[in-house]
Amino acid sequence: MTLLQKVRAQFPPGLLPLWLAGFISTSGDEISWIAFLWLLYDLTGSKMATGLIWSLQFLPVILFGLFAGVLVDRLNRRRVMMVADLARAFLVATIPLLLVSGHLKGLHLGIIAFAISGFTTAFMPARDAFVPELVEKENLTQANALIQGSHNLAYLVGAGLAAAALPLVKLPGLFYMDALSYLASFVFIWRIKESHEARETAKSVTSEAELPPFQSMREGLVFAMRDGRIRGLLLLTAVNNLFIMGPAIVGVPIYVRDHLQQGPAGLASIEASFAAGMIVGSIFLHRWGRRLPKGRVILIAIIFDGLSFIPLLWTAELWASMVVIFIHALAIPFIIVPRTTMIQEIVAPRMQGRIFSMINLAVFGLTALSAALTGIALEWVSIGELYAIIGVLAALVGLAGWTLRDLRRAR
Repeated sequence: MTLLQKVRAQFPPGLLPLWLAGFISTSGDEISWIAFLWLLYDLTGSKMATGLIWSLQFLPVILFGLFAGVLVDRLNRRRVMMVADLARAFLVATIPLLLVSGHLKGLHLGIIAFAISGFTTAFMPARDAFVPELVEKENLTQANALIQGSHNLAYLVGAGLAAAALPLVKLPGLFYMDALSYLASFVFIWRIKESHEARETAKSVTSEAELPPFQSMREGLVFAMRDGRIRGLLLLTAVNNLFIMGPAIVGVPIYVRDHLQQGPAGLASIEASFAAGMIVGSIFLHRWGRRLPKGRVILIAIIFDGLSFIPLLWTAELWASMVVIFIHALAIPFIIVPRTTMIQEIVAPRMQGRIFSMINLAVFGLTALSAALTGIALEWVSIGELYAIIGVLAALVGLAGWTLRDLRRAR
Protein backbone atom coordinates (compact mmCIF):
# COMPACT_ATOMS: atom_id res chain seq x y z
CA MET A 1 0.00 0.00 0.00
CA THR A 2 1.41 3.38 -1.02
CA LEU A 3 1.55 6.36 1.34
CA LEU A 4 -1.31 8.02 -0.56
CA GLN A 5 -3.45 4.90 -0.22
CA LYS A 6 -2.71 4.77 3.52
CA VAL A 7 -3.80 8.36 3.89
CA ARG A 8 -7.00 7.78 1.93
CA ALA A 9 -7.77 4.73 4.06
CA GLN A 10 -8.08 6.99 7.13
CA PHE A 11 -10.98 8.89 5.54
CA PRO A 12 -14.54 7.71 4.94
CA PRO A 13 -15.63 8.22 1.30
CA GLY A 14 -16.43 11.85 0.61
CA LEU A 15 -14.68 13.21 3.69
CA LEU A 16 -11.23 13.69 2.13
CA PRO A 17 -12.30 16.57 -0.20
CA LEU A 18 -13.95 18.32 2.75
CA TRP A 19 -10.79 17.80 4.80
CA LEU A 20 -8.63 19.24 2.02
CA ALA A 21 -10.97 22.20 1.57
CA GLY A 22 -10.75 23.00 5.26
CA PHE A 23 -7.00 22.49 5.39
CA ILE A 24 -6.25 24.78 2.44
CA SER A 25 -8.66 27.59 3.33
CA THR A 26 -7.67 27.57 7.00
CA SER A 27 -4.00 27.69 6.02
CA GLY A 28 -4.84 30.79 4.04
CA ASP A 29 -6.78 32.24 6.95
CA GLU A 30 -3.81 31.74 9.26
CA ILE A 31 -1.53 33.47 6.76
CA SER A 32 -3.81 36.50 6.44
CA TRP A 33 -4.71 36.52 10.16
CA ILE A 34 -1.10 37.23 11.06
CA ALA A 35 -0.96 39.97 8.42
CA PHE A 36 -4.41 41.31 9.42
CA LEU A 37 -3.77 41.82 13.12
CA TRP A 38 -0.27 43.14 12.55
CA LEU A 39 -1.52 45.58 9.93
CA LEU A 40 -4.45 46.64 12.10
CA TYR A 41 -2.15 47.44 15.04
CA ASP A 42 0.14 49.43 12.71
CA LEU A 43 -2.74 51.41 11.17
CA THR A 44 -4.39 52.32 14.46
CA GLY A 45 -1.41 52.48 16.83
CA SER A 46 -3.81 51.72 19.69
CA LYS A 47 -4.43 48.54 21.66
CA MET A 48 -7.99 49.63 22.41
CA ALA A 49 -8.74 50.45 18.77
CA THR A 50 -7.22 47.12 17.69
CA GLY A 51 -9.55 45.24 20.02
CA LEU A 52 -12.64 47.24 19.10
CA ILE A 53 -12.12 47.12 15.33
CA TRP A 54 -11.19 43.44 15.42
CA SER A 55 -14.43 42.73 17.25
CA LEU A 56 -16.43 44.00 14.23
CA GLN A 57 -15.88 40.69 12.48
CA PHE A 58 -17.94 38.90 15.13
CA LEU A 59 -21.01 41.09 14.78
CA PRO A 60 -22.52 39.08 11.87
CA VAL A 61 -22.77 36.05 14.14
CA ILE A 62 -24.58 38.14 16.72
CA LEU A 63 -26.87 39.85 14.20
CA PHE A 64 -27.51 37.04 11.72
CA GLY A 65 -26.30 33.84 13.42
CA LEU A 66 -29.69 32.34 14.23
CA PHE A 67 -31.07 33.24 10.82
CA ALA A 68 -28.00 31.63 9.20
CA GLY A 69 -28.92 28.38 10.97
CA VAL A 70 -32.42 28.53 9.49
CA LEU A 71 -30.87 29.19 6.07
CA VAL A 72 -28.53 26.19 6.38
CA ASP A 73 -31.44 23.93 7.32
CA ARG A 74 -33.41 25.12 4.26
CA LEU A 75 -30.72 25.08 1.53
CA ASN A 76 -28.26 22.59 0.12
CA ARG A 77 -25.39 22.69 2.63
CA ARG A 78 -22.74 21.95 0.05
CA ARG A 79 -23.85 24.88 -2.10
CA VAL A 80 -23.94 27.21 0.91
CA MET A 81 -20.25 26.43 1.53
CA MET A 82 -19.35 26.99 -2.13
CA VAL A 83 -21.02 30.41 -2.30
CA ALA A 84 -19.34 31.42 0.96
CA ASP A 85 -15.90 30.46 -0.37
CA LEU A 86 -16.29 32.50 -3.55
CA ALA A 87 -17.49 35.56 -1.66
CA ARG A 88 -14.67 35.37 0.88
CA ALA A 89 -12.05 35.03 -1.86
CA PHE A 90 -13.23 38.28 -3.41
CA LEU A 91 -13.38 40.15 -0.10
CA VAL A 92 -9.91 39.12 1.08
CA ALA A 93 -8.42 40.18 -2.27
CA THR A 94 -9.72 43.73 -1.76
CA ILE A 95 -7.44 44.28 1.27
CA PRO A 96 -4.08 44.36 -0.59
CA LEU A 97 -5.66 46.37 -3.41
CA LEU A 98 -6.66 49.08 -0.94
CA LEU A 99 -3.32 48.84 0.85
CA VAL A 100 -1.12 49.34 -2.20
CA SER A 101 -3.33 52.19 -3.40
CA GLY A 102 -2.85 53.98 -0.07
CA HIS A 103 -6.56 54.05 0.78
CA LEU A 104 -6.63 51.40 3.53
CA LYS A 105 -7.60 52.51 7.04
CA GLY A 106 -8.15 50.54 10.22
CA LEU A 107 -11.91 50.95 9.91
CA HIS A 108 -11.78 49.54 6.35
CA LEU A 109 -10.18 46.38 7.72
CA GLY A 110 -12.99 46.10 10.25
CA ILE A 111 -15.69 46.48 7.56
CA ILE A 112 -14.07 43.86 5.33
CA ALA A 113 -13.70 41.51 8.30
CA PHE A 114 -17.39 42.06 9.04
CA ALA A 115 -18.35 41.06 5.48
CA ILE A 116 -16.08 37.99 5.45
CA SER A 117 -17.50 36.89 8.77
CA GLY A 118 -21.03 37.22 7.38
CA PHE A 119 -20.34 34.43 4.91
CA THR A 120 -18.39 32.40 7.48
CA THR A 121 -21.47 32.59 9.72
CA ALA A 122 -23.30 30.42 7.19
CA PHE A 123 -20.30 28.29 6.18
CA MET A 124 -19.47 26.89 9.64
CA PRO A 125 -22.87 25.38 10.58
CA ALA A 126 -23.27 24.13 6.99
CA ARG A 127 -19.97 22.24 7.26
CA ASP A 128 -20.70 20.73 10.68
CA ALA A 129 -24.21 19.68 9.61
CA PHE A 130 -22.80 18.27 6.36
CA VAL A 131 -20.37 15.83 8.03
CA PRO A 132 -23.10 13.34 9.14
CA GLU A 133 -24.18 13.14 5.49
CA LEU A 134 -20.72 11.75 4.64
CA VAL A 135 -19.95 9.29 7.47
CA GLU A 136 -21.71 6.70 9.61
CA LYS A 137 -22.84 7.71 13.09
CA GLU A 138 -20.32 5.48 14.86
CA ASN A 139 -17.49 7.21 13.00
CA LEU A 140 -18.48 10.79 13.82
CA THR A 141 -15.87 11.29 16.54
CA GLN A 142 -13.08 10.14 14.24
CA ALA A 143 -14.43 12.24 11.37
CA ASN A 144 -14.71 15.36 13.52
CA ALA A 145 -11.22 14.77 14.88
CA LEU A 146 -9.96 14.62 11.29
CA ILE A 147 -11.81 17.82 10.37
CA GLN A 148 -10.47 19.53 13.47
CA GLY A 149 -7.04 18.12 12.65
CA SER A 150 -7.20 19.72 9.21
CA HIS A 151 -7.59 23.10 10.87
CA ASN A 152 -4.86 22.40 13.39
CA LEU A 153 -2.41 21.28 10.71
CA ALA A 154 -3.43 24.33 8.69
CA TYR A 155 -2.53 26.63 11.59
CA LEU A 156 0.93 25.07 11.66
CA VAL A 157 1.43 25.14 7.89
CA GLY A 158 -0.11 28.60 7.54
CA ALA A 159 2.09 30.08 10.25
CA GLY A 160 5.18 28.53 8.65
CA LEU A 161 4.19 29.77 5.20
CA ALA A 162 3.53 33.24 6.56
CA ALA A 163 6.96 33.40 8.18
CA ALA A 164 8.65 32.08 5.01
CA ALA A 165 6.65 34.15 2.52
CA LEU A 166 6.60 37.46 4.40
CA PRO A 167 10.12 38.57 3.32
CA LEU A 168 9.26 37.74 -0.30
CA VAL A 169 5.68 38.91 -0.83
CA LYS A 170 5.28 41.38 2.06
CA LEU A 171 1.91 41.88 3.77
CA PRO A 172 -0.16 42.35 0.56
CA GLY A 173 1.00 39.00 -0.81
CA LEU A 174 -0.22 37.18 2.30
CA PHE A 175 -3.77 38.35 1.61
CA TYR A 176 -3.58 37.20 -2.02
CA MET A 177 -2.49 33.77 -0.79
CA ASP A 178 -5.58 33.59 1.42
CA ALA A 179 -7.86 34.55 -1.50
CA LEU A 180 -6.40 31.71 -3.56
CA SER A 181 -6.96 29.29 -0.70
CA TYR A 182 -10.69 30.06 -0.72
CA LEU A 183 -10.85 29.35 -4.44
CA ALA A 184 -9.12 26.00 -3.88
CA SER A 185 -11.60 25.18 -1.10
CA PHE A 186 -14.46 25.94 -3.50
CA VAL A 187 -13.07 23.44 -6.03
CA PHE A 188 -12.73 20.62 -3.49
CA ILE A 189 -16.23 21.13 -2.08
CA TRP A 190 -17.62 21.28 -5.62
CA ARG A 191 -16.09 17.84 -6.28
CA ILE A 192 -17.87 16.16 -3.35
CA LYS A 193 -20.56 13.81 -4.61
CA GLU A 194 -23.90 13.82 -2.84
CA SER A 195 -24.54 10.64 -0.86
CA HIS A 196 -27.81 8.87 -0.12
CA GLU A 197 -27.79 10.61 3.29
CA ALA A 198 -27.47 13.99 1.57
CA ARG A 199 -30.49 13.25 -0.61
CA GLU A 200 -32.49 12.18 2.44
CA THR A 201 -31.51 15.39 4.20
CA ALA A 202 -32.62 17.35 1.14
CA LYS A 203 -36.10 15.89 1.56
CA SER A 204 -36.30 17.14 5.14
CA VAL A 205 -34.97 20.51 3.97
CA THR A 206 -37.88 20.74 1.53
CA SER A 207 -40.40 20.20 4.32
CA GLU A 208 -38.47 22.59 6.59
CA ALA A 209 -38.81 25.34 3.98
CA GLU A 210 -42.59 25.20 4.40
CA LEU A 211 -42.29 26.68 7.91
CA PRO A 212 -42.03 30.47 8.37
CA PRO A 213 -38.39 31.43 9.17
CA PHE A 214 -39.13 32.73 12.66
CA GLN A 215 -41.10 29.59 13.49
CA SER A 216 -38.09 27.50 12.42
CA MET A 217 -35.84 29.65 14.57
CA ARG A 218 -38.16 29.30 17.55
CA GLU A 219 -38.33 25.52 17.07
CA GLY A 220 -34.55 25.29 17.30
CA LEU A 221 -34.39 27.51 20.39
CA VAL A 222 -37.09 25.50 22.16
CA PHE A 223 -35.27 22.23 21.44
CA ALA A 224 -31.96 23.65 22.70
CA MET A 225 -33.47 24.90 25.95
CA ARG A 226 -35.35 21.66 26.67
CA ASP A 227 -32.38 19.33 26.14
CA GLY A 228 -30.12 19.61 29.18
CA ARG A 229 -27.03 18.54 27.26
CA ILE A 230 -27.42 21.15 24.52
CA ARG A 231 -28.43 23.81 27.04
CA GLY A 232 -25.33 23.05 29.11
CA LEU A 233 -23.05 23.15 26.07
CA LEU A 234 -24.42 26.55 25.05
CA LEU A 235 -24.05 28.01 28.54
CA LEU A 236 -20.50 26.77 29.12
CA THR A 237 -19.38 27.70 25.61
CA ALA A 238 -20.67 31.25 26.02
CA VAL A 239 -19.16 31.95 29.43
CA ASN A 240 -15.84 30.25 28.70
CA ASN A 241 -15.39 32.16 25.45
CA LEU A 242 -16.18 35.43 27.20
CA PHE A 243 -13.07 34.96 29.34
CA ILE A 244 -10.77 33.16 26.90
CA MET A 245 -11.21 34.24 23.30
CA GLY A 246 -10.42 37.96 23.42
CA PRO A 247 -7.07 37.53 25.19
CA ALA A 248 -6.34 34.46 23.05
CA ILE A 249 -6.92 36.28 19.74
CA VAL A 250 -6.36 40.00 20.24
CA GLY A 251 -3.89 39.47 23.07
CA VAL A 252 -1.43 37.22 21.23
CA PRO A 253 0.13 39.80 18.88
CA ILE A 254 0.27 42.27 21.77
CA TYR A 255 1.88 39.62 23.98
CA VAL A 256 4.46 38.85 21.30
CA ARG A 257 5.15 42.48 20.54
CA ASP A 258 5.12 44.03 24.01
CA HIS A 259 5.87 41.18 26.44
CA LEU A 260 8.30 39.10 24.37
CA GLN A 261 9.68 42.00 22.30
CA GLN A 262 9.37 39.96 19.08
CA GLY A 263 8.24 40.74 15.53
CA PRO A 264 5.92 38.99 13.04
CA ALA A 265 8.20 35.92 12.93
CA GLY A 266 7.73 35.52 16.69
CA LEU A 267 3.98 35.68 16.27
CA ALA A 268 4.17 32.99 13.59
CA SER A 269 6.26 30.82 15.94
CA ILE A 270 3.68 31.12 18.72
CA GLU A 271 0.91 30.23 16.27
CA ALA A 272 2.90 27.23 15.07
CA SER A 273 3.26 25.97 18.65
CA PHE A 274 -0.47 26.42 19.18
CA ALA A 275 -1.21 24.43 16.05
CA ALA A 276 1.21 21.64 16.99
CA GLY A 277 -0.51 21.17 20.35
CA MET A 278 -3.94 20.93 18.72
CA ILE A 279 -2.63 18.43 16.18
CA VAL A 280 -1.41 16.14 18.95
CA GLY A 281 -4.76 16.44 20.75
CA SER A 282 -6.69 15.71 17.55
CA ILE A 283 -4.57 12.64 16.79
CA PHE A 284 -5.35 11.24 20.22
CA LEU A 285 -9.07 11.80 19.73
CA HIS A 286 -8.99 10.22 16.27
CA ARG A 287 -7.48 7.03 17.67
CA TRP A 288 -9.16 6.74 21.07
CA GLY A 289 -11.83 9.42 21.27
CA ARG A 290 -14.76 7.06 20.71
CA ARG A 291 -14.18 5.47 24.13
CA LEU A 292 -14.23 8.71 26.12
CA PRO A 293 -17.32 10.13 27.90
CA LYS A 294 -17.98 13.34 25.99
CA GLY A 295 -19.48 15.43 28.79
CA ARG A 296 -16.70 14.86 31.32
CA VAL A 297 -13.99 15.25 28.68
CA ILE A 298 -15.36 18.69 27.77
CA LEU A 299 -15.48 19.82 31.42
CA ILE A 300 -11.95 18.63 32.21
CA ALA A 301 -10.63 20.24 29.03
CA ILE A 302 -12.22 23.59 29.90
CA ILE A 303 -10.50 23.56 33.30
CA PHE A 304 -7.15 22.69 31.73
CA ASP A 305 -7.71 25.29 29.01
CA GLY A 306 -7.93 28.01 31.64
CA LEU A 307 -5.14 26.89 33.98
CA SER A 308 -2.65 26.52 31.15
CA PHE A 309 -2.84 30.26 30.41
CA ILE A 310 -1.47 31.24 33.83
CA PRO A 311 2.25 30.43 33.22
CA LEU A 312 2.33 33.07 30.46
CA LEU A 313 2.55 35.63 33.25
CA TRP A 314 6.11 34.49 33.98
CA THR A 315 7.49 33.42 30.60
CA ALA A 316 9.88 36.01 29.19
CA GLU A 317 11.54 34.04 26.38
CA LEU A 318 9.99 33.03 23.08
CA TRP A 319 10.87 29.35 23.44
CA ALA A 320 9.29 29.14 26.94
CA SER A 321 6.11 30.79 25.70
CA MET A 322 5.99 28.34 22.79
CA VAL A 323 6.13 25.40 25.24
CA VAL A 324 3.31 26.86 27.36
CA ILE A 325 1.16 27.52 24.29
CA PHE A 326 1.77 23.97 23.00
CA ILE A 327 0.60 22.48 26.32
CA HIS A 328 -2.39 24.85 26.41
CA ALA A 329 -3.46 23.87 22.88
CA LEU A 330 -3.61 20.16 23.73
CA ALA A 331 -6.94 20.69 25.48
CA ILE A 332 -8.78 22.56 22.74
CA PRO A 333 -9.70 19.58 20.50
CA PHE A 334 -11.06 17.87 23.63
CA ILE A 335 -13.61 20.69 23.83
CA ILE A 336 -14.48 21.14 20.16
CA VAL A 337 -14.60 17.55 18.87
CA PRO A 338 -16.82 16.01 21.61
CA ARG A 339 -19.10 19.05 21.47
CA THR A 340 -19.54 18.75 17.72
CA THR A 341 -20.07 14.98 17.85
CA MET A 342 -22.59 15.28 20.67
CA ILE A 343 -24.73 17.67 18.63
CA GLN A 344 -24.53 15.49 15.51
CA GLU A 345 -25.67 12.47 17.55
CA ILE A 346 -28.41 14.18 19.56
CA VAL A 347 -29.99 16.55 17.05
CA ALA A 348 -32.05 15.50 14.03
CA PRO A 349 -30.34 16.32 10.69
CA ARG A 350 -33.06 18.80 9.70
CA MET A 351 -32.28 20.93 12.79
CA GLN A 352 -28.50 20.68 13.04
CA GLY A 353 -27.84 23.91 11.16
CA ARG A 354 -29.78 25.88 13.76
CA ILE A 355 -28.09 24.23 16.75
CA PHE A 356 -24.60 24.65 15.29
CA SER A 357 -25.45 28.28 14.61
CA MET A 358 -26.32 28.70 18.28
CA ILE A 359 -22.95 27.22 19.22
CA ASN A 360 -21.25 29.61 16.81
CA LEU A 361 -23.22 32.47 18.33
CA ALA A 362 -22.04 31.41 21.78
CA VAL A 363 -18.44 31.19 20.54
CA PHE A 364 -18.09 34.19 18.25
CA GLY A 365 -20.73 36.40 19.78
CA LEU A 366 -19.04 36.28 23.16
CA THR A 367 -15.68 36.53 21.41
CA ALA A 368 -16.73 39.92 20.05
CA LEU A 369 -17.46 41.16 23.55
CA SER A 370 -14.31 39.51 24.87
CA ALA A 371 -12.16 41.16 22.18
CA ALA A 372 -13.55 44.59 22.99
CA LEU A 373 -13.08 44.06 26.74
CA THR A 374 -9.53 42.83 26.14
CA GLY A 375 -8.57 46.05 24.41
CA ILE A 376 -10.01 48.04 27.31
CA ALA A 377 -8.45 45.82 30.01
CA LEU A 378 -4.98 46.12 28.45
CA GLU A 379 -5.07 49.84 29.13
CA TRP A 380 -5.05 48.96 32.86
CA VAL A 381 -3.10 45.69 33.22
CA SER A 382 -0.26 44.03 31.34
CA ILE A 383 -1.00 41.22 28.91
CA GLY A 384 0.77 38.71 31.19
CA GLU A 385 -1.39 39.72 34.15
CA LEU A 386 -4.50 39.47 32.00
CA TYR A 387 -3.61 35.91 30.98
CA ALA A 388 -3.27 34.93 34.64
CA ILE A 389 -6.64 36.47 35.53
CA ILE A 390 -8.61 34.94 32.68
CA GLY A 391 -6.91 31.57 33.27
CA VAL A 392 -8.32 31.40 36.79
CA LEU A 393 -11.77 32.56 35.69
CA ALA A 394 -11.96 30.05 32.83
CA ALA A 395 -10.94 27.18 35.11
CA LEU A 396 -13.72 28.17 37.52
CA VAL A 397 -16.18 27.96 34.61
CA GLY A 398 -15.16 24.34 34.03
CA LEU A 399 -15.52 23.53 37.71
CA ALA A 400 -19.00 25.11 37.78
CA GLY A 401 -19.92 22.94 34.79
CA TRP A 402 -19.83 19.83 36.96
CA THR A 403 -23.12 20.97 38.46
CA LEU A 404 -24.80 20.46 35.05
CA ARG A 405 -25.87 16.85 35.52
CA ASP A 406 -27.16 16.12 32.01
CA LEU A 407 -23.98 17.39 30.41
CA ARG A 408 -21.71 15.71 32.95
CA ARG A 409 -23.33 12.33 32.25
CA ALA A 410 -23.34 12.68 28.46
CA ARG A 411 -21.63 9.74 26.78
